[in-house]
Amino acid sequence: MERRLTGLRRAWAEIWPPALLVLGILLVTRSGALAVAGGSTAALVWLRRDTRYRELARYVLGFLVFAALRNLADDYAPPAYVAYPIAIDRALFGEVPAVWWQGHRAPWLDALAVILYLSYFLVPPAALALCWRVWPHQLRRYVTATLALFGVSIPVHLFLPTAPPWIAARMGELPGVIPVVPVWFGDTLPDAYQYGSGLSGNMVAAMPSVHLGVTALVLLALWRTPLGWAALGYLGAMTWAICYTGDHYLIDGIAGVLLALVCWRTARQPEATSPGR
Repeated sequence: MERRLTGLRRAWAEIWPPALLVLGILLVTRSGALAVAGGSTAALVWLRRDTRYRELARYVLGFLVFAALRNLADDYAPPAYVAYPIAIDRALFGEVPAVWWQGHRAPWLDALAVILYLSYFLVPPAALALCWRVWPHQLRRYVTATLALFGVSIPVHLFLPTAPPWIAARMGELPGVIPVVPVWFGDTLPDAYQYGSGLSGNMVAAMPSVHLGVTALVLLALWRTPLGWAALGYLGAMTWAICYTGDHYLIDGIAGVLLALVCWRTARQPEATSPGR
C-alpha cells in the first residue's frame, strides 16, 4: 500500500504541470484553435516510439472527433424526442427523479451539483494520466472503451436526439425543472458560462448519458487500485448531479453505465499489453 501511495504522489507531481497547460489552452483559445492544438499535440505524441504515448494520442484525437461530431448532431439531428424518457422514469421510479430532487433545491446543493457536474471535464483525463503513469496495464483498455463509448453514443445522439428534463419542462411536459448549471453560472460567472457553452456540445444528447458512462469507465479502470472506492463514490455522486441539474433523466444515466460496461468488456485484451518501448 505504501508503495502504491508513493507512486500516486510521484504521478501527481508529474501530471499537474501538463494538466495546467492543457487547462490554460482551453481557457485562452476558441474551439477551432483548440482542435488544431489538440490534433497537433496528438500527432506529435503519436510519433514517439512508446505505446503509452500512442494511447494518449488516440484518446486526444478520439475526444476531438467526438466533440466535433456531437456538435454536428446538434445542428443536423431531427427534432428531439421528449416523452419516452419521462414515461420510462415514471414506470421505473414512480416519479421523474430530476423533478423530485429539484423539489428540494438549496443554494449549497446547486453549487455542489455544478462542481460535480463540471468535474467530469477533469476527472476522466486524470484517470487517463494515472493509468499512463501508475497502472499502465489498464491504459489501452481504458482508452479503447472510452472511444467505443463515444463511437456508439454519436449515432444515438444523431438518430435519437433526446431532450433533457429542463427542456421538457419548458415545453410543459414536466413541472418545475430548471437548468441548474447555466442558472448558477448566470448568477455568478455569466461570461464563463457563455464561453463554455460555445465550446461544449449537443443540448439534446440526454440519451445515453456520456457524462455517467465515462464516469463508469473511470470506476472500472481504477476499481482494483487504492482509488477504487473513491471512484465508486464519485459515480454515485455524479448520478445524483446529472439528475439534480436537470440535464439527464435517471434512465439516461443507467443507459450510460450499461453502455460503459459493454464497452469495457469488449475492450478486454486477450493478453496483457506491454507498456514498454
